Amino acid sequence: MNRVYIGDPFRIRQIAENLLSNALKFTKEGGITLRAALENGQLHFSISDTGCGISQEEQQRIFQEFTRLHNAQGQEGFGLGLAITRKLVLLLEGDIKIESEQDKGSCFHVYLPLPEGPSHPDENLSGPGAEHTPASPDATGIRQTDTPREDSEPIHLILIDDDRIQLQLTTAMLERPGVTVTCCHHPEELLNQLKEKRFDVLLTDIQMPAMNGFDLLKAIRTLDTSWVQTLPVIALTARSDMDENYFCSHGFAGCLHKPFTINELFTAIFQVTGKDVPATGNPTPHIAPAKENHPQQETLDFSALTAFSEDDPEAASEILRTFISETKKNRECMEEALAKKNMEDITAIAHKLLPLFTMLGATRCIPALTWMEQRRGTTEIGEEAIEKTNFIIEEIEKVIDEAKKQIEIPNEA
Repeated sequence: MNRVYIGDPFRIRQIAENLLSNALKFTKEGGITLRAALENGQLHFSISDTGCGISQEEQQRIFQEFTRLHNAQGQEGFGLGLAITRKLVLLLEGDIKIESEQDKGSCFHVYLPLPEGPSHPDENLSGPGAEHTPASPDATGIRQTDTPREDSEPIHLILIDDDRIQLQLTTAMLERPGVTVTCCHHPEELLNQLKEKRFDVLLTDIQMPAMNGFDLLKAIRTLDTSWVQTLPVIALTARSDMDENYFCSHGFAGCLHKPFTINELFTAIFQVTGKDVPATGNPTPHIAPAKENHPQQETLDFSALTAFSEDDPEAASEILRTFISETKKNRECMEEALAKKNMEDITAIAHKLLPLFTMLGATRCIPALTWMEQRRGTTEIGEEAIEKTNFIIEEIEKVIDEAKKQIEIPNEA
């Protein structure tokens, strides 16, 4: 079809992906169908499924925030998917409707204005990609600013992570002249901050209990503030099965795998802002490689945690105290998960511990944590998993004891 239409391909794709993802959650058998057509200057597409359907009562509240439907229990998320989808549709001045019958399936209809553009596209654009060049985001899912940033301008960063020690460490890496850092522990804090202040980059953890990084990205794109629509978002993750291309295809501007170095951190920020912030002043900690066996002796390198304390003994002690407190909580949670034989919780805790223990060079424990992390999504717990979990719990206690000694014994000059 040799015609040009004016629309926002990024948001249209996001709406379709959200609805397809929702259909997959509710459809165990049968199929899912996507249909699309142009009707009187409107794009009309529908996504139907043969899933469990939605009751009339639930249809009345399905587009409300934090609504979890009965048959979606066990699915990861915070009940925001359809609320976000509706906001995106309204942002595009469209409409969304639902037809559903319980036990027979559902069909979502989306109507979006899609006016026809100039009959002759810009002659400078040629080839098959000419009609498909996004009008707003670039290949990374962000828009580039028209005006370059002046070197004298400070850079404003906002960071979210549910792990307090990881949040403290990353903040310490970022803090330096010319950089302001705002820290958030919960999604609600972040969304409120974005409504009140303007930032240059958001760095977000991916695996968070209240709302994962993918849902968070969708949520911030629905905020009414216009600049938030182009805010570069960098994913911070310990997931070895997701590379940068994967995150960029989902709208992120970049990705850093934990544990990352200070140079990697500021390189990623430079790539999405063009602002070159010198990564100097704090040494990059040495990260010991993991070994496949369980050595009898290991030396933990806590300087990897305290390297960013600017030679301030009290700041270093505070980082270690936070590490001890958070690691104790993780050990207790793992003990509780083991007692309940909850493999999902065990692997989630292992996922959280792995980057920090890698930084410390906890070589005895790293192989077991890696084994657990690679089994995320597994629900059954076998004898090998029980054995490794008990071993991890023992090693966590040893690491905590060593961390306590670092506070009790002052550093030698």
